[in-house]
Amino acid sequence: MITTPPPLALTTLWLSNEEAGRLESYRKPADQWRLLLGRAILRFMLAEDHNLPAAEIVLTKKGKPILASRHNQHLDFSITHDGPWVAVGITEHGRIGIDVSEIKNFQKWGEFANEYLHPSEAFQLRELCSAEATIAAARFWTLKESILKATGHGLELYPRMIAFKLATEPIIQQLPADLPSPDLFHLEEHQLLDGSRLAIANLSDKFECIAPCIIEELCMDALMPKNGRGQHPPHKEA
Repeated sequence: MITTPPPLALTTLWLSNEEAGRLESYRKPADQWRLLLGRAILRFMLAEDHNLPAAEIVLTKKGKPILASRHNQHLDFSITHDGPWVAVGITEHGRIGIDVSEIKNFQKWGEFANEYLHPSEAFQLRELCSAEATIAAARFWTLKESILKATGHGLELYPRMIAFKLATEPIIQQLPADLPSPDLFHLEEHQLLDGSRLAIANLSDKFECIAPCIIEELCMDALMPKNGRGQHPPHKEA
């Protein structure tokens, strides 16, 4: 169990003033570490893969992190964390939303279904044994969250308005009128170690192969920004 908050040196290096303020609002050290790791991994990926060594990240009014307009570069990204996992997705095509959730959180799927699932989805769960229904409920939730993150709505839109049919590949059966056509969403799912589900939604008229990269262990040295020997500098406030 994590009981120690991130050291000030790391928060100063990897977070903007706005992000540092948000981190301080979290009471649990584990939540603080997840926020820090998500932003650190995102900035590392932006520096290494997209030549943005000092990326300025701002939040939309709905809370979605985006690149500041000064970068003049179209990249969309999404960050998620739950339990032992922190995940980051970046795309050059359209928009992306990702969500990771621990399966054990959906053991009481009956209560969850009443609040968040479309009636057709609840019917699918009732046709399954308890263990399978728990996994299916986690699949429903991560898929819904990934779509709502990709569109930038978050939970502003009621998740019950989205309906999936679960098979080997998930099928979108219903979306709210405010959202794009289902055929514009490209979905990926993965079951991770430690009993978690990951869903990725890419909203684009151009299909993009989604290749997840999983870091199973991250040492403290990996978070330390690199210097002059061909290494990237820390984030600086614009």
